[in-house]
Amino acid sequence: MIVVFARAPILGNVKTRLAATLGNERALAVYRRLAEETMKVVGQSGLDAMIACDIDEECERVEAWLGATTFPQRGPDLGARIVNAMMTGFDEDDRVIIIGTDTPHLRADLLRQADAALDTADVVMGPATDGGFYLIGFSGPHIDVVHGVQWSTDTVAERIRKNCAAMKAELVELEPLSDVDVEADLHAATEHAAFRDSPLARSLRDILLAAILVLAPASLLAQGGWIQKPGEGFVQVSGQTLSTTSAYDLYGAKSVTPRYSLYALNIASEVGLVPQLMATVSGSLYRSSAFEGSTRVGGIGDITVGLRYGLVAGDWPITVGLAADLPTGDSSLTDGVNPLPTGDGEFNTWLNVGVSHSFWPTNAYVMADAGFNVRTGGFTNQYRLFTKGGYKIADPFWTSISVYRLGTVGTPDPTMFSANGLGEGVEYWGWDLGVQVDVEIITITADVSGAFASPRAIYGGMNILIGVLKKF
Repeated sequence: MIVVFARAPILGNVKTRLAATLGNERALAVYRRLAEETMKVVGQSGLDAMIACDIDEECERVEAWLGATTFPQRGPDLGARIVNAMMTGFDEDDRVIIIGTDTPHLRADLLRQADAALDTADVVMGPATDGGFYLIGFSGPHIDVVHGVQWSTDTVAERIRKNCAAMKAELVELEPLSDVDVEADLHAATEHAAFRDSPLARSLRDILLAAILVLAPASLLAQGGWIQKPGEGFVQVSGQTLSTTSAYDLYGAKSVTPRYSLYALNIASEVGLVPQLMATVSGSLYRSSAFEGSTRVGGIGDITVGLRYGLVAGDWPITVGLAADLPTGDSSLTDGVNPLPTGDGEFNTWLNVGVSHSFWPTNAYVMADAGFNVRTGGFTNQYRLFTKGGYKIADPFWTSISVYRLGTVGTPDPTMFSANGLGEGVEYWGWDLGVQVDVEIITITADVSGAFASPRAIYGGMNILIGVLKKF
């Protein structure tokens, strides 16, 4: 009989040391995945199993989740809980093997090996590399085996050995394996040569990637190859400002203007809908602009809504996307002299493909994206190229650098609407430098960006964006 010690999958109740760096949500995701894999391995062993649950009221839910008879753990410490679980197991079988749910390299053949060892041995132990154990089994009620153990220390396995020797109990040891207690353990476990390409390792890496993923500023979202999981996502609100006296016309000629200023309140959001599919929304809730000495005008900007699908998973995930720019802005606004629209008045469609890669366990990543803009109303189609790299310089600070290109496919039509960085013929090579800081339950983002080559139909100068992002 195998008895699996499990915790109720409640936020804040599991993997607390892991949560200290990954957060409670990711720690829970890791725990759930490890527990499910443990029960899969137990099933593959062909041995009977029960689950010892840490919270009485949650036993029924844990049983439904993991699919085995569940009973509550009893006792003030781990030693007492092991003894009580042992005795419960002996009510059903003549041998009991106790395991946890935090050993990703556990195999069915090890469980069968432990069961076979108890044909002749009194105790079987699978020592953990941190000085504890990942498995302990008994052929009889040898309760003194766990007497005097200082739990959660690196002396646990050695004390078990000494207790067995003092009792003259025959002890068989299995090969050592590593537990996952902290983030470094998780990194090491999933990079193990014999384990790295397994489905479990890939899913654990996905969780880590979600934890370290730095989301782009609002103007550069929904790019790359990563997809939000169902029900997960974020909302970001950011303020944007630009002040300049430089303007570039449709042909790239630069002129000096009265000081121009732009203020915008942007929103962006992603949410996973079903596996490998997420929805995206971005745009300006309010955008206003003015020339020095003139009336400031503003209103809602154009809003983009889209879907992104995960085409290829793995270390280099690839996504494809379809997004629509909705003409929610006003293309007719002026200050009485100069056109200062908040939108270009057209409905257009973006087709996108993106790829991402994490250099994990190094906290660094790259992503790239390409898009084609199918425009309406006589506007010339556009293309967009984008690449971004990020690196965690120190906890909790991430930095990022992006380079991107927005270009026109063909020759712009000078008779078409083009003003305020909107409409026909907008082109540039741009850059973005960003810093992101996790503060409690939110992320603060700060970016500066500008055009460095081939600007056309835009104002020059440096954009500054400050935002707040909340994941859910």
